[in-house]
Amino acid sequence: MAELFARRLPAALSTLLVASVGCTSSDARLEQHRRTLQSLTTSAAAIGDGWLSGHLTSRFAGTALERTFELVEQERQSLAGDPGAMAEAATWSLVQTADAESRAIALMARDITADDRPLLRQHLAQRAPADRGLR
Repeated sequence: MAELFARRLPAALSTLLVASVGCTSSDARLEQHRRTLQSLTTSAAAIGDGWLSGHLTSRFAGTALERTFELVEQERQSLAGDPGAMAEAATWSLVQTADAESRAIALMARDITADDRPLLRQHLAQRAPADRGLR
């Protein structure tokens, strides 16, 4: 019995090691997505603020928000494309956060196109609580 245990122990430890590395890798991947989404969220807010202050033209701000929207959607799709990861609460939460960010950026772009500064200010103010899921 001890001999059987001795032969299986290295295999069991190897399996545990691979599993723990897999978790760490998954955690690191999720953290990278979180950081990327936080950066994109910050960029979108800066674009809105830049337009409100008159430092950015409507055309530039609209184009920049469109590209930011595309990048957020790429992150969301990357996260949502893995069924195993989607079963995890942390991944699902981050996908929902990315979805909300996409919506916020779309609203900001519409505000800029409509030259609606008060509504853009309102949308920027509403973003702060939603951004907490990224920290």
